[in-house]
Amino acid sequence: MDACPTIRFALQGFRVVPKARPRFVPNAGPYMPSRYQANKSDIAIQLLRLRPPSWRQQLSYKMTVVFTVRKSTDGDIDSLAGTIMDACNGILWHDDRQVVAVAASKRIGEAYSVEGS
Repeated sequence: MDACPTIRFALQGFRVVPKARPRFVPNAGPYMPSRYQANKSDIAIQLLRLRPPSWRQQLSYKMTVVFTVRKSTDGDIDSLAGTIMDACNGILWHDDRQVVAVAASKRIGEAYSVEGS
């Protein structure tokens, strides 16, 4: 895992929508809310632009992420990290089950941002 390349990213002014729970519709099954899906797609596009052409998927990963939010009630830390992890699926790793360690923190600031590696 130590040989795994690092991608550092910063998404300034970008508000992460906390990972949502699936919704259920009778006779149609579960679905994820559109606001969450759109936010996850926006993050994935940004990460795809930052991924080096030489990126190779590894067997396992560590993730460090810092969220700047405007107030402490802007999402649980695990839900915020879950959105980033889901957005990385198929881009930085095959599936977020490959992540073996996560360090996440949240700080209060004037503008939303996400920094990670």
